[in-house]
Amino acid sequence: MKAYLLCLALGIPLWGAAQQFQSKMEKIETDEYKGEVSVCINCTGIKPEPSKEYFWLENNTVQSGVGMLKGKPLHGEVKLYIEGLDGEKQLIMEGHFFAGLKDGMVKNYVFGELETEELYEKGELKRVDYYFPGKEGVDKRVEYLGREGQQWKVRFTFFSTAGEVQAEGYRKPVGDSFNEFFHGAYKKIFIDSTGSPYVKEEGRYDMNRRVGEWKEYYPNNNAYCLRIYDYDILKQETFLTASGQPFTGVIEDRNAPLSRVYARIEVKNGLRDGKTEDSYRSGKPSRTLLFAQGKLKEGAEPLESFLAQNPVQKEKQLSFQCDQRGGGLYVDKIQYTANGALVYFHFQNITLHNGAIVYTPPPGTDNAFTAYDIASATKFPVKKVFGIPTAPAYMPMVYGELIPFVLYFEGLKENHRFISLIEGDPENPYIIDDNGNTTYNWGCYELSIR
Repeated sequence: MKAYLLCLALGIPLWGAAQQFQSKMEKIETDEYKGEVSVCINCTGIKPEPSKEYFWLENNTVQSGVGMLKGKPLHGEVKLYIEGLDGEKQLIMEGHFFAGLKDGMVKNYVFGELETEELYEKGELKRVDYYFPGKEGVDKRVEYLGREGQQWKVRFTFFSTAGEVQAEGYRKPVGDSFNEFFHGAYKKIFIDSTGSPYVKEEGRYDMNRRVGEWKEYYPNNNAYCLRIYDYDILKQETFLTASGQPFTGVIEDRNAPLSRVYARIEVKNGLRDGKTEDSYRSGKPSRTLLFAQGKLKEGAEPLESFLAQNPVQKEKQLSFQCDQRGGGLYVDKIQYTANGALVYFHFQNITLHNGAIVYTPPPGTDNAFTAYDIASATKFPVKKVFGIPTAPAYMPMVYGELIPFVLYFEGLKENHRFISLIEGDPENPYIIDDNGNTTYNWGCYELSIR
C-alpha cells in the first residue's frame, strides 16, 4: 500500500505494471556494504533504452550500466548500508526501482547522513534535493525540465534563512560534477521579520549575464529600482514609487528582515543624486560614492570611463566555471586592450547558507588578485577593480546569489595562453592546517586561453 500511495501522489502508473512483474527480496553482503535488495523474478523481454541507466544484482553485488541490463533487475525497494564498529547500520542508499530503473524516490547517504533525494520517473531524473549537514530542510533543489543537446534545462532553488533564490538555467555534466549557469527567469525572495515572503529582485539571465529589465524592491520606501542591462552593462537606472512615478528622497536598502540598513541612496527625480553610502557596520558606512543626476562623480572609476580611454582590441569568450578551488567563481571572457587585459568574472555564493559578504583586497596590497602566466612564471598584479567592493567595503549576498565583477591586469597579453587568476601569491596559493586540510586562495587555476 505504501508503494501504491507513492505512485499515486507522483502520477507514475506503477500499480498496474507492478502486477505484471513479480519480485522477491534478497539479502546481500560484500566487502563494501550489506543490503536488502528486491529483484524481479520474471522480467523477461525488457529492451533497455540506450540513454537510461539500469541496475541489477549479479554475483551478490549491485551493478549498473547505461543501455544494458544483466543479472536480476532491481524491482521494488532497495536498501544498502554499512555497519560501524559498534554494529550500527549506516545507510548508503535506499529507494524504489522498476524493472531495473530508478523509479520514484531514491535517497543517498554519506556516513549515514542524508545527502540527496532524487525523484525519478522510469529512469528519467526529475528532481534532486540536496541536504547540508547540520542544516534543517532542503539546501538546494534542481528540477529537470528537459534535455537540450549535451546539457539539461533546469530550475534551481537555493534555500536560506533569508529566503530563496530561484533561477532557470542549464546543468552540463563534466566528469563526476556539473557546470551550472543561470539562463532565463530569476527571482530573489526574502522573508521579513513577521515571516512573510516578498520579492526583493527579479529579472532574466543569459548564461550568467543580466539582460533586459530588472527590478529591485525597497519595501520600507514603497519604491523600486528599474534597471536595464545589456549583458551585465548597466544602461539605465531609475528609482520609482510603487505607482511608477520618479522617486525623490533617500532609499534605504535593508537586509531580508528589514531590520538593518545596508545602503542609503540619495535620489532626486528618479536618479542617484548626492551620496550613496553602503556596507554599514555599527551605523557607519565603509564606502561613499558621489553621484550627480545619475552619473558617478567621486569614489570609484566607472568601467565605461576606463573602456573609453582603453578601447578593446580583441576578445576571448570563455564561459568557464572554475574548479572547487574557485569557490563559485566563473570566468566569462577576457578583453585585450593595448596595455593589458580586462577579465570578466561572476561569483556565486554556493557555500555560505546564512548570508555572506564578498569583497576583494585593493590593488597594491599583498592579498590582491594576480594574473600568473604559468609558462613564463610571470606575475601581473591587478591594477583596476570594477563591480566588486574593495576592503574595507563589502557586498552582502544570500545563498545562491550571483554577482559580476571585472579586473584589469596591466601587461597581460593574448600570447599568455596558460594562466591562473588568484588572490594572493599564485606560487604559494594554499595553506595546509595541522590536520592536513588544504585551503586554497580564491581564484581560477590553470586556464587554457585559446
